[in-house]
Amino acid sequence: MTYKYRAYTKDGVLTKGEIQANDEKEAKAKLKSQSLLVETLTEKKEISFLRATIPNEILIPISRDLSLYIRAGIPISQALKLIRNSYEKKHRNFLDTVITYIDEGNSFYNALKMQKIYMVKDFYLESIKVAEENSFLDVVLMDLSKFLNEQEKLKSKIVSAMTYPIFLMFVAVSMVFVMLTYIVPQIVSIFANMNQELPKITQVVLSLSYFLQHNITIIITLLTVLVGGFVILLKTSTPFKRKIDLMILHTPIINKIIIKDELAKFAHIVSLLNGSGVNFTKAIYLATNTLNNLVIREIFMEASDKVVEGQKLSQMLMKNRIIEVTFIQAIILAEETSQ
Repeated sequence: MTYKYRAYTKDGVLTKGEIQANDEKEAKAKLKSQSLLVETLTEKKEISFLRATIPNEILIPISRDLSLYIRAGIPISQALKLIRNSYEKKHRNFLDTVITYIDEGNSFYNALKMQKIYMVKDFYLESIKVAEENSFLDVVLMDLSKFLNEQEKLKSKIVSAMTYPIFLMFVAVSMVFVMLTYIVPQIVSIFANMNQELPKITQVVLSLSYFLQHNITIIITLLTVLVGGFVILLKTSTPFKRKIDLMILHTPIINKIIIKDELAKFAHIVSLLNGSGVNFTKAIYLATNTLNNLVIREIFMEASDKVVEGQKLSQMLMKNRIIEVTFIQAIILAEETSQ
């Protein structure tokens, strides 16, 4: 659990912060060991969907540096202490919490699971667990670092591909808005002096211009509420997210990018986990849980259940039209050659 505290140092300076502990008594003991006199101590209430997943840009260097230190024969707790000063406060708090749990006798895997500052993805945790059990943590940490780095590169390419069309759309909408709220009102007097009935399309444009001019505050407020509500529903409502994901898969161009990204992620994670010693069926299940698109995730989840029953993954994926044929053909080849 996470506790928020206000405490005084030996010099009488008031300080505040957060600390990880199993209960209030343990939290007070930890603060006392740091020579802090506790004034207030309260449990921090956390909303799970608001707890951020640890960013890849932090996890990549941590994994890489830990791998190098472990190869040099340095214990993991000491290695974490050596690298903690390279990061900002929140990331240092994350590392400090992990260090505390390790110093208490927990494994690195358990320490990552027990801390409440960041969510750590299941496939990463499972890789760490298997690596610790088989004493090749340094190898797996380096592999994880390389994999996450590749994921960031892929993500960057997707963002780059989407930036230009989004920019064009933004410019187009902005130009229409400026025309309706600024340019059209300037020429209304010209239409008024014509003394003749205007075409329907012109009347619609003038009416829309008038509406925007006199209701701009209401429109902005409504848009803010709608966007906020959309984001909250996307994070909290599974049926709503599934409908949005399904709509995305029917959107030209974007659907191909999303499908390729999800399939690439699935293939990379299964390969990584299998290479780390995780059995194939469990690797499929863990990789499936990392997929963002719920529709694609359901397809793989159903296939995963059938693989446990003895069916082939390729046969299960053939039953839908979303998964690309080349991907399924690659799996068929892999199953035939046991690779």
